[in-house]
Amino acid sequence: GEASAFVLVSYAGVAKVAAIGGEIKNPGKNLPGGIMTSLGIGAVLYAVLVATMVAVIPHEAFFDSNGHAIEDPVRAFAEVVGGSDMAIFAAVVAILTMTSMSLAGILAASRYLFAMSRDNLLPDLFEDVHPRYETPHVAIIVTGVAMAIALLTIDVHQVAEYASGFQIMVYVLMSMSVLVLRKATPSHAWYQPEYNAPLRPFLQWFGIISGSLLLYFMGMEAIIGAVTAAIVGLLIYQGYGKKHQSHKISPWETFRMMSSDPRRAESRRRASAFFAADTWGNKLLTLRQFMSCVDALGLEYGDTDNLRDYFHAADEDGDGLIHLEQYLMALETMASDEG
Repeated sequence: GEASAFVLVSYAGVAKVAAIGGEIKNPGKNLPGGIMTSLGIGAVLYAVLVATMVAVIPHEAFFDSNGHAIEDPVRAFAEVVGGSDMAIFAAVVAILTMTSMSLAGILAASRYLFAMSRDNLLPDLFEDVHPRYETPHVAIIVTGVAMAIALLTIDVHQVAEYASGFQIMVYVLMSMSVLVLRKATPSHAWYQPEYNAPLRPFLQWFGIISGSLLLYFMGMEAIIGAVTAAIVGLLIYQGYGKKHQSHKISPWETFRMMSSDPRRAESRRRASAFFAADTWGNKLLTLRQFMSCVDALGLEYGDTDNLRDYFHAADEDGDGLIHLEQYLMALETMASDEG
């Protein structure tokens, strides 16, 4: 179980591609393609390397005198095959690779802070972009300093355990987020994904269950890392993000309401569409605005003439404007006629 968890963490880099989605051209197409391509290449390279190592040297070389797996199997493989010089070369390559991975980690983590700041979930400071380099320099500096402090004050093996648990928790939360957002999409026009995850919701439930099991198998340190990260995130949201978020009604609140009280959720969805279409801010809708509401809600109404009839039937005083109650009544009439 623990070995499986660490193998999963080896592929954690694929999630870093999504972190810079805001800087990618045509992300709806290129982002899924980049993730799938990098995942496929990484899987092939890992499989070929491991198969070669196991086939060339005896498996005893990958264990120490106490029977525990060594932490530098590639160096051990290089030493058996090419001697000490080859082992030193492999170690240098590994150090350079880890340095590159660290920079990629800083790049990805800083973009999370940057994106959260743009959504008013963190202070505006993290949204600042350097005038010359056009990068979120404050977020990058904070991320780099935090990573350095963790490496200097915590045992490296523990850092790996904590990070592994955190990464698996991220995958679990990603799967949960897909389920919540896709169900709440009709009530949140700002969420318009271009890519549809396959086998939904079975694939997401598999990710949630398998990720939770992997956390359990990895032991207490990984669980502590995951829980600590979740608590810190929750405290930040409750202390700052919730008070400054742009969307007063969160997708999670919509999801809960749709699960517990579908009629109330639908009523609120319709009301949200009304206020979104009320561009004049006078709590009244014209025929054109009413039609845009119906389109946004995805309601079936036949042809345009039918929609005009519903509008004029609700417009009791004939002034070409309807208020919220008349609008809701028109939608109810449409729903009953369709039923």
